[in-house]
Amino acid sequence: MGNPVAPTYYADFSGLEGLKSGVKAKDPNAIRAAAQQFESLFTSMMLKSMREAKLGQGLGDSQESDLYQDMYDQQIALKMAQGKGIRFWNLTTATISGFQLSPTGKDNWGPNQTLNDKDKEVDHDERLRITGVEPGRYDAKVGYRDSRQCFVRNIEIKADAVFSISDKDLKDCSK
Repeated sequence: MGNPVAPTYYADFSGLEGLKSGVKAKDPNAIRAAAQQFESLFTSMMLKSMREAKLGQGLGDSQESDLYQDMYDQQIALKMAQGKGIRFWNLTTATISGFQLSPTGKDNWGPNQTLNDKDKEVDHDERLRITGVEPGRYDAKVGYRDSRQCFVRNIEIKADAVFSISDKDLKDCSK
């Protein structure tokens, strides 16, 4: 199934319509995204209750500031419900300059994920957000600055979780 059109901000009604049609089609990604929206609603209600529990008027308190605070809380709740996504943790002893994934046993390599990092490399003990990958089992192609390339086979990737690779995992290294 494809990725559902998930809302990116709290008042994104077209994104909600995309989720609605995806859920009707029983798309697991749409169902997961709808659950995140539901969680976002409860988080928003919790934030609102916390703000209402304040003991008195503060400087700058007004109906307008309350409106903006409410909009901010709804956006924060949405971001909190979306989770951190899939992340890779580099436990090798070297800086990784190339990291591609392919479904296990296939030779269908995706984009270089290190381009998601601010300096386009993943240092030792650094984490990298992985994009465009669904949970499942994958092989990884790992590239280094010195043109060395290694493979890691059969990595399990879970939703909103961290997976790691260490030196002992590297196989079939070549230069």
